[in-house]
Amino acid sequence: MDNLAVPSRTPHQDLAEKFINYMYLLDPDVAVRFCAFNYCGTPNKAARELIPEADRNNPAIYPTAETLARLWYGEDLGDKQKLYDELWTQIKAK
Repeated sequence: MDNLAVPSRTPHQDLAEKFINYMYLLDPDVAVRFCAFNYCGTPNKAARELIPEADRNNPAIYPTAETLARLWYGEDLGDKQKLYDELWTQIKAK
């Protein structure tokens, strides 16, 4: 998962937002080039049609529905997030 943010007092807010839009791969041609360079998938439907078939059919890039059904993605832990962060920090420190 990626995250881009703009500081609240940035002197170039408009330019920063344009860069984020560019990097979030809203333009299909940009998304295709990014995916080819990084061997990654894209949620951009228009771009996905332009990606080479070998990459579109590569389960390491686009997992099958069966594989996706077995995957887990993080969830909002609410008040427990602080405890989770502390425990994870302890685990990584060992």
